[in-house]
Amino acid sequence: MMKLWCFATFFAAHWVGQFVSWSFCERNTVSRTIWLILSAPLFYISGPLADKYFWVVNVLNSAVWAAGLSFLFLKLISRHKV
Repeated sequence: MMKLWCFATFFAAHWVGQFVSWSFCERNTVSRTIWLILSAPLFYISGPLADKYFWVVNVLNSAVWAAGLSFLFLKLISRHKV
């Protein structure tokens, strides 16, 4: 259950952060920089398909990030258990 909650939390946080940074990326440099970081790797790999399937790539990208961050987080806390 801990794995599911960890994944869901990272997924939601990344998806919201990615959406907000995308929506404001034309306004300032900070949002553009955050968007460039959060949109990696799938937006760069998908290329022009990202324009047509933006929401699909957005969700899949958040799933990739959530899986990676959940794995790292769970490994980190498993090392510190007594």
